[in-house]
Amino acid sequence: GLQQQLGPEHKDTLVVCNDLAVLYEEQKKYDEAEALFRHILKRGEYCYNFDHPKVFNVLTSIGILYLKQDRYEEASTLFHQALDSNKKNLGLKHPQTLQTMHCFGVVYHEQKMYGFAKLLYETILVHRKEVLGEDHVDTIETTFNLGFVLLEQGEYSDAEPLLIKVLEYRKDQMGEDDPDTIDAHFRLVDAYVGQKRYLEAEDLLSYVLKQQELILGEHHNDTMASIYMLSGIKMNLERFDEVEQLLTLALTRQESIHGKGHPDTLMSLKMLGEFF
Repeated sequence: GLQQQLGPEHKDTLVVCNDLAVLYEEQKKYDEAEALFRHILKRGEYCYNFDHPKVFNVLTSIGILYLKQDRYEEASTLFHQALDSNKKNLGLKHPQTLQTMHCFGVVYHEQKMYGFAKLLYETILVHRKEVLGEDHVDTIETTFNLGFVLLEQGEYSDAEPLLIKVLEYRKDQMGEDDPDTIDAHFRLVDAYVGQKRYLEAEDLLSYVLKQQELILGEHHNDTMASIYMLSGIKMNLERFDEVEQLLTLALTRQESIHGKGHPDTLMSLKMLGEFF
Protein backbone atom coordinates (compact mmCIF):
# COMPACT_ATOMS: atom_id res chain seq x y z
CA GLY A 1 0.00 0.00 0.00
CA LEU A 2 0.89 3.68 0.25
CA GLN A 3 2.75 3.13 3.54
CA GLN A 4 5.03 0.56 1.88
CA GLN A 5 5.64 2.77 -1.16
CA LEU A 6 6.31 6.04 0.63
CA GLY A 7 7.15 4.99 4.14
CA PRO A 8 5.20 5.44 7.43
CA GLU A 9 6.58 8.95 8.06
CA HIS A 10 5.80 10.34 4.61
CA LYS A 11 3.44 13.33 4.57
CA ASP A 12 0.99 11.67 2.15
CA THR A 13 0.85 8.51 4.27
CA LEU A 14 -0.02 10.56 7.36
CA VAL A 15 -2.68 12.50 5.43
CA VAL A 16 -4.38 9.25 4.40
CA CYS A 17 -4.19 7.99 8.00
CA ASN A 18 -5.78 11.23 9.21
CA ASP A 19 -8.61 10.96 6.66
CA LEU A 20 -9.29 7.39 7.75
CA ALA A 21 -9.26 8.42 11.42
CA VAL A 22 -11.81 11.15 10.69
CA LEU A 23 -13.99 8.58 8.88
CA TYR A 24 -13.85 6.27 11.89
CA GLU A 25 -14.77 9.22 14.12
CA GLU A 26 -17.81 10.01 11.98
CA GLN A 27 -18.83 6.34 12.25
CA LYS A 28 -18.39 6.53 16.04
CA LYS A 29 -15.61 3.95 15.92
CA TYR A 30 -13.69 5.89 18.51
CA ASP A 31 -11.13 3.24 19.47
CA GLU A 32 -10.09 2.77 15.84
CA ALA A 33 -9.94 6.53 15.32
CA GLU A 34 -7.83 7.06 18.43
CA ALA A 35 -5.38 4.32 17.41
CA LEU A 36 -4.83 6.03 14.06
CA PHE A 37 -4.51 9.49 15.59
CA ARG A 38 -1.96 8.05 18.07
CA HIS A 39 -0.04 6.57 15.15
CA ILE A 40 -0.04 9.96 13.41
CA LEU A 41 1.02 11.64 16.66
CA LYS A 42 3.98 9.28 17.10
CA ARG A 43 5.10 9.69 13.48
CA GLY A 44 4.53 13.45 13.63
CA GLU A 45 6.82 13.76 16.65
CA TYR A 46 9.44 11.83 14.67
CA CYS A 47 9.01 13.93 11.49
CA TYR A 48 8.83 17.34 13.18
CA ASN A 49 9.41 17.76 16.89
CA PHE A 50 7.27 17.38 19.98
CA ASP A 51 6.42 21.10 20.13
CA HIS A 52 5.41 21.45 16.47
CA PRO A 53 1.86 22.81 15.83
CA LYS A 54 1.01 19.81 13.61
CA VAL A 55 1.65 17.51 16.56
CA PHE A 56 -0.64 19.51 18.82
CA ASN A 57 -3.34 19.64 16.16
CA VAL A 58 -3.47 15.84 16.42
CA LEU A 59 -3.65 16.11 20.22
CA THR A 60 -6.69 18.34 19.80
CA SER A 61 -8.25 15.72 17.51
CA ILE A 62 -7.78 13.03 20.17
CA GLY A 63 -9.21 15.42 22.78
CA ILE A 64 -12.32 15.85 20.61
CA LEU A 65 -12.69 12.06 20.52
CA TYR A 66 -12.62 12.01 24.32
CA LEU A 67 -15.10 14.88 24.41
CA LYS A 68 -17.56 12.88 22.29
CA GLN A 69 -17.26 10.03 24.79
CA ASP A 70 -17.84 12.33 27.81
CA ARG A 71 -14.24 11.77 28.96
CA TYR A 72 -13.91 15.40 30.00
CA GLU A 73 -10.88 15.19 32.27
CA GLU A 74 -8.80 13.37 29.66
CA ALA A 75 -9.96 15.79 26.97
CA SER A 76 -9.05 18.80 29.13
CA THR A 77 -5.52 17.47 29.69
CA LEU A 78 -4.90 17.21 25.95
CA PHE A 79 -6.51 20.57 25.21
CA HIS A 80 -4.26 22.20 27.84
CA GLN A 81 -1.14 20.81 26.17
CA ALA A 82 -2.32 21.83 22.72
CA LEU A 83 -3.41 25.30 23.80
CA ASP A 84 -0.13 26.10 25.54
CA SER A 85 1.83 25.08 22.46
CA ASN A 86 -0.47 26.86 20.01
CA LYS A 87 -0.33 30.11 21.96
CA LYS A 88 3.47 29.91 22.08
CA ASN A 89 4.07 28.90 18.46
CA LEU A 90 1.09 30.35 16.58
CA GLY A 91 -0.28 33.16 18.74
CA LEU A 92 -3.59 33.68 20.53
CA LYS A 93 -5.57 34.65 17.43
CA HIS A 94 -4.45 31.84 15.12
CA PRO A 95 -7.42 29.70 13.94
CA GLN A 96 -5.85 26.54 15.37
CA THR A 97 -5.43 28.19 18.78
CA LEU A 98 -9.02 29.45 18.67
CA GLN A 99 -10.28 25.98 17.76
CA THR A 100 -8.57 24.49 20.81
CA MET A 101 -10.03 27.26 22.99
CA HIS A 102 -13.46 26.49 21.52
CA CYS A 103 -13.03 22.84 22.49
CA PHE A 104 -12.33 23.97 26.06
CA GLY A 105 -15.55 25.96 25.95
CA VAL A 106 -17.43 22.80 24.94
CA VAL A 107 -15.89 20.91 27.88
CA TYR A 108 -17.20 23.56 30.28
CA HIS A 109 -20.54 23.71 28.47
CA GLU A 110 -21.12 19.94 28.58
CA GLN A 111 -20.37 19.92 32.30
CA LYS A 112 -22.88 22.73 32.85
CA MET A 113 -20.13 25.16 33.90
CA TYR A 114 -21.92 27.87 31.97
CA GLY A 115 -20.11 30.86 33.44
CA PHE A 116 -16.70 29.59 32.30
CA ALA A 117 -18.10 28.52 28.92
CA LYS A 118 -19.68 31.93 28.37
CA LEU A 119 -16.44 33.80 29.08
CA LEU A 120 -14.47 31.57 26.71
CA TYR A 121 -17.03 31.73 23.91
CA GLU A 122 -17.23 35.52 24.18
CA THR A 123 -13.43 35.80 23.85
CA ILE A 124 -13.28 33.34 20.95
CA LEU A 125 -16.14 35.06 19.15
CA VAL A 126 -14.37 38.44 19.23
CA HIS A 127 -11.19 36.92 17.79
CA ARG A 128 -12.96 34.77 15.19
CA LYS A 129 -14.92 37.75 13.91
CA GLU A 130 -11.68 39.70 13.60
CA VAL A 131 -9.60 36.91 12.02
CA LEU A 132 -12.14 34.88 10.02
CA GLY A 133 -15.09 37.25 9.56
CA GLU A 134 -18.64 37.20 10.92
CA ASP A 135 -19.96 34.69 8.39
CA HIS A 136 -17.20 32.08 8.61
CA VAL A 137 -18.47 28.64 9.62
CA ASP A 138 -16.22 28.60 12.74
CA THR A 139 -17.51 32.02 13.81
CA ILE A 140 -21.09 30.81 13.39
CA GLU A 141 -20.30 27.71 15.47
CA THR A 142 -19.13 29.88 18.38
CA THR A 143 -22.08 32.25 17.91
CA PHE A 144 -24.46 29.32 18.25
CA ASN A 145 -22.71 27.87 21.29
CA LEU A 146 -22.67 31.23 23.04
CA GLY A 147 -26.36 31.70 22.28
CA PHE A 148 -27.07 28.23 23.66
CA VAL A 149 -25.16 28.98 26.90
CA LEU A 150 -27.06 32.23 27.32
CA LEU A 151 -30.34 30.30 26.97
CA GLU A 152 -29.18 27.89 29.68
CA GLN A 153 -28.45 30.86 31.95
CA GLY A 154 -31.84 32.45 31.30
CA GLU A 155 -30.34 35.40 29.39
CA TYR A 156 -32.95 35.12 26.65
CA SER A 157 -32.83 38.63 25.22
CA ASP A 158 -29.05 38.42 24.85
CA ALA A 159 -29.30 34.98 23.22
CA GLU A 160 -31.93 36.07 20.68
CA PRO A 161 -29.79 38.16 18.26
CA LEU A 162 -27.06 35.50 18.27
CA LEU A 163 -29.55 32.76 17.43
CA ILE A 164 -31.15 34.88 14.70
CA LYS A 165 -27.70 35.34 13.17
CA VAL A 166 -27.12 31.58 13.20
CA LEU A 167 -30.56 30.89 11.75
CA GLU A 168 -30.06 33.33 8.89
CA TYR A 169 -26.67 31.76 8.09
CA ARG A 170 -27.97 28.20 8.15
CA LYS A 171 -31.00 29.02 6.02
CA ASP A 172 -28.73 30.64 3.44
CA GLN A 173 -25.92 28.08 3.48
CA MET A 174 -27.68 24.82 4.33
CA GLY A 175 -31.28 25.38 3.33
CA GLU A 176 -34.57 25.33 5.22
CA ASP A 177 -34.71 21.53 5.32
CA ASP A 178 -31.34 20.90 6.97
CA PRO A 179 -31.59 19.46 10.52
CA ASP A 180 -29.16 22.12 11.81
CA THR A 181 -31.44 24.84 10.42
CA ILE A 182 -34.43 23.24 12.13
CA ASP A 183 -32.42 23.11 15.38
CA ALA A 184 -31.61 26.84 15.06
CA HIS A 185 -35.34 27.57 14.70
CA PHE A 186 -36.03 25.50 17.80
CA ARG A 187 -33.45 27.37 19.89
CA LEU A 188 -34.95 30.67 18.83
CA VAL A 189 -38.32 29.39 20.05
CA ASP A 190 -36.66 28.83 23.44
CA ALA A 191 -35.57 32.48 23.46
CA TYR A 192 -39.09 33.68 22.67
CA VAL A 193 -40.69 31.46 25.32
CA GLY A 194 -38.16 32.64 27.89
CA GLN A 195 -39.28 36.21 27.19
CA LYS A 196 -42.96 35.18 27.35
CA ARG A 197 -43.39 36.13 23.68
CA TYR A 198 -45.78 33.24 23.13
CA LEU A 199 -47.37 34.36 19.86
CA GLU A 200 -43.99 34.57 18.14
CA ALA A 201 -42.97 31.27 19.70
CA GLU A 202 -46.21 29.64 18.54
CA ASP A 203 -45.79 30.79 14.94
CA LEU A 204 -42.19 29.68 14.73
CA LEU A 205 -42.67 26.33 16.48
CA SER A 206 -45.71 25.50 14.34
CA TYR A 207 -43.48 25.93 11.30
CA VAL A 208 -40.69 23.89 12.90
CA LEU A 209 -43.09 21.05 13.72
CA LYS A 210 -44.24 20.81 10.09
CA GLN A 211 -40.62 20.71 8.92
CA GLN A 212 -39.74 18.04 11.48
CA GLU A 213 -42.68 15.87 10.45
CA LEU A 214 -41.63 16.11 6.80
CA ILE A 215 -37.88 15.67 7.27
CA LEU A 216 -37.39 13.71 10.49
CA GLY A 217 -40.70 11.88 10.55
CA GLU A 218 -43.81 12.05 12.74
CA HIS A 219 -42.38 9.71 15.36
CA HIS A 220 -38.89 11.21 15.73
CA ASN A 221 -37.90 12.27 19.27
CA ASP A 222 -37.36 15.89 18.19
CA THR A 223 -40.78 15.97 16.52
CA MET A 224 -42.42 14.65 19.65
CA ALA A 225 -40.55 17.19 21.79
CA SER A 226 -41.93 19.98 19.60
CA ILE A 227 -45.50 18.71 20.07
CA TYR A 228 -45.12 18.83 23.84
CA MET A 229 -43.49 22.26 23.73
CA LEU A 230 -46.18 23.64 21.40
CA SER A 231 -48.89 22.34 23.73
CA GLY A 232 -47.25 24.23 26.59
CA ILE A 233 -47.13 27.44 24.55
CA LYS A 234 -50.81 27.09 23.62
CA MET A 235 -51.61 26.49 27.28
CA ASN A 236 -50.05 29.85 28.10
CA LEU A 237 -52.19 31.37 25.34
CA GLU A 238 -55.27 29.65 26.86
CA ARG A 239 -56.04 27.78 23.65
CA PHE A 240 -57.23 24.73 25.51
CA ASP A 241 -58.95 22.91 22.63
CA GLU A 242 -55.67 22.99 20.69
CA VAL A 243 -53.75 21.80 23.77
CA GLU A 244 -56.07 18.81 24.02
CA GLN A 245 -55.61 18.02 20.32
CA LEU A 246 -51.83 18.12 20.59
CA LEU A 247 -51.65 16.00 23.74
CA THR A 248 -54.04 13.45 22.22
CA LEU A 249 -51.89 13.37 19.09
CA ALA A 250 -48.77 12.82 21.22
CA LEU A 251 -50.44 9.95 23.10
CA THR A 252 -51.57 8.28 19.87
CA ARG A 253 -48.09 8.49 18.40
CA GLN A 254 -46.39 7.22 21.56
CA GLU A 255 -48.74 4.22 21.65
CA SER A 256 -47.94 3.59 17.97
CA ILE A 257 -44.18 3.75 18.61
CA HIS A 258 -43.84 2.06 21.99
CA GLY A 259 -47.10 0.41 22.96
CA LYS A 260 -49.37 1.24 25.89
CA GLY A 261 -47.07 0.28 28.76
CA HIS A 262 -43.94 2.22 27.77
CA PRO A 263 -42.81 5.09 30.07
CA ASP A 264 -43.10 7.66 27.24
CA THR A 265 -46.67 6.52 26.53
CA LEU A 266 -47.55 6.63 30.23
CA MET A 267 -46.05 10.12 30.49
CA SER A 268 -48.26 11.29 27.61
CA LEU A 269 -51.28 9.69 29.24
CA LYS A 270 -50.46 11.42 32.53
CA MET A 271 -50.10 14.82 30.79
CA LEU A 272 -53.45 14.39 29.06
CA GLY A 273 -55.09 13.31 32.33
CA GLU A 274 -53.66 16.31 34.21
CA PHE A 275 -54.96 18.60 31.51
CA PHE A 276 -58.53 17.39 32.12
